[in-house]
Amino acid sequence: MEKVQIGKVIEFYTNSCLVLSEEKTYNCMTPKNHEVAVGDNVEILVQSSSAIISKIHDRSSALYRFRGQKKRLLAANLTNIGIILASVPQAPRLFIDKWLTIADGAKLEPFLVFNKSDLELLQEFEDTKDLYANLNLPCFITSFKENFGIPELKNYLENRTCIFVGQSGVGKSSLTGALTGINLKTKVLSNEQGQHTTSTSRLFKVENVDGSIIDSPGVRDIEQGPVSKSSIKNVFHEITEASKKCQFRNCGHKKDKGCFVKEGVEEGVIDQSRYDSFLQLAKNIDE
Repeated sequence: MEKVQIGKVIEFYTNSCLVLSEEKTYNCMTPKNHEVAVGDNVEILVQSSSAIISKIHDRSSALYRFRGQKKRLLAANLTNIGIILASVPQAPRLFIDKWLTIADGAKLEPFLVFNKSDLELLQEFEDTKDLYANLNLPCFITSFKENFGIPELKNYLENRTCIFVGQSGVGKSSLTGALTGINLKTKVLSNEQGQHTTSTSRLFKVENVDGSIIDSPGVRDIEQGPVSKSSIKNVFHEITEASKKCQFRNCGHKKDKGCFVKEGVEEGVIDQSRYDSFLQLAKNIDE
């Protein structure tokens, strides 16, 4: 006898996924004609020994990976993107600005985590922290080794679902473990097929808080997809404000006469790295 239940996709494999429904987990084959991702709310038909996804509910948000002209769904129903940074290895500011535009395009709220604060911090790293804090972005300073900043970040994640992004070596998995109470390096996958299966992404509950983290090991960095003009304006709001005072409305903000943006860069009002990111990312604007 079949029974229809509502659940959430909490793990995704190559051609199947794990759905949590009514406090039980069900291994389901992914639909051939529909993309499914961790975070999706679905309806499943539960049979005596198996379950299949019969419906995917509308998503409040979706994060995609672009590869050339193709795109693939990475995660669904997110509220936030957490950009994880460390003094070593230190990410270029273009990496941060790119993820800020991706977050804006996906209608997600970004926040920055300056991790590994127990290590010696380079001056450039401190400068980066000050720059983005002054841009009114939510910023957290953490050390999973010393449990520093972890309670504050947990509180921020209340009623939120986020995905962490960051370069290899910044402590993304260790930070996720500190927030969830799970050692990701020893986490046994819940696939019930009795075979070796690689999970591409998983959803974990934040410990003692009603929040979730989607861990996707492949999301260290992704190719920049098309960018809207509105995202560029939103992310680089200090440049947007300065551009209103340019002499010409079609100012390209490079060598144009009467460019108030260039003047701001030369006077140190606009950070040089933000200006460089602006020019680079604006090349991807989808008219």
